[in-house]
Amino acid sequence: MRYKVIAALATLWLLAMPSVVAAQTGIDWISGDYPTYQVMAVEFAVTTGVGLGIFAFFPDWGHQAVRTARQSTVFSFVVGIPGVLSIWVLWLASLALIATVVGMIVGVPLAVFSFVFDVVWETVGYVAVGTVLGARLWTDNVWLGCFVGGVLSAVLVPIPYLGTLIGILVAMLGIGASLRVTLGAGGVDSRERSVPPAHRT
Repeated sequence: MRYKVIAALATLWLLAMPSVVAAQTGIDWISGDYPTYQVMAVEFAVTTGVGLGIFAFFPDWGHQAVRTARQSTVFSFVVGIPGVLSIWVLWLASLALIATVVGMIVGVPLAVFSFVFDVVWETVGYVAVGTVLGARLWTDNVWLGCFVGGVLSAVLVPIPYLGTLIGILVAMLGIGASLRVTLGAGGVDSRERSVPPAHRT
């Protein structure tokens, strides 16, 4: 019953999230002419909202991806390096295609595909880290991890250089774990443990 209530709340959050993002009409993401607090608010809303959506609508995949990120961290990082590069290449290719009239037919769907998967898979990394931090402070729960991960993504915004570096590392972790689970290439399920309990993150 509790999870049904949480799923309903997650759905309402997802429905409200586009309004939050759309309200940022004065934000110019390219030139940087926007207040830091607005970017932090959007980061929190998107990370938390996407995280809640993952566990509300794709709970099995979400739990396995977060578990893989936590229990097989190093290998997920390694897989995440080419994963991040691949997404960037797809994104740049889509922009190049959109610049041409003929290529726009392929470029727009490719850009949407790259953006959606990038956001979802990066969110897995933030939720994994948020779940670890939540377990240290309170309880080991992925729903709490969604909010803690959202706070983390927002806190990193005003930190120059270091915040960007940490964000990239978290993205590599999430993308690597998500790729492993999605492709069935070494994802960790509830019956497996790749490291001893004392060394789990």
